[in-house]
Amino acid sequence: MDAIGDIAKTGIGILMVEQNAMAALEVAESAIVLERGHIVLSGTADEIRTHPDVVKAFLGDKATADERRDELQQEGRFQ
Repeated sequence: MDAIGDIAKTGIGILMVEQNAMAALEVAESAIVLERGHIVLSGTADEIRTHPDVVKAFLGDKATADERRDELQQEGRFQ
């Protein structure tokens, strides 16, 4: 992911297909989430990372977007 981030900083566009969504969102500027071949979300990486549906997919029903954002900030993975 570090190498991809370095390449992106040069201005070269990158299309990444990645199963580890949280890792991909750390280096992405924007993202599109597909489910069964259909676009279900699109926006900036920050919008997608903190979207309640994305948070729920990673943490389960009791998580909220704010809690996930706080957790990622503590881990140094969200600014």
